[in-house]
Amino acid sequence: MATKADFNLKVASIKDDIFAFLEEYIKQIASKEKKWGLKINFSNPLGLKEIRTFQPAKLCVFFVNILDNARKAEAKNIYINCSHNKISFIDDGSGFDFKTYSADDFFRKGVSTTDGGSGLGLYHCQKIATGFKASISIMNNKETNGASITLELL
Repeated sequence: MATKADFNLKVASIKDDIFAFLEEYIKQIASKEKKWGLKINFSNPLGLKEIRTFQPAKLCVFFVNILDNARKAEAKNIYINCSHNKISFIDDGSGFDFKTYSADDFFRKGVSTTDGGSGLGLYHCQKIATGFKASISIMNNKETNGASITLELL
């Protein structure tokens, strides 16, 4: 992963534009990985910058967990939208099963709605978000199928 994107992921942390980093990661690696079966759409229409101190490897793990959940939900598209202090990940898959689990349940270790799932993806995402001094929230799309995951940078 690091050599393909020319990132030095061994660096403990960097101070950089988190939006630009994510966009470059998508261009260099994620969009070229056919295993996702997703069209990845990145949008930062206002050209916003969010200069933050973060660990590149952890941000990549966070994003891969989001992609994996979208793939498991049979999404065909994922839209990453940047706005002031927020990154939204919106897919067109089956969404969250809120009839069985509450939103908080999905962040508990071991809670999974997929066969053979470990229940670690969103749990791990929440731990990473906390390390970024950020919060993570989930919901289903109201007008279309799919899920929305928002990372709010505090």
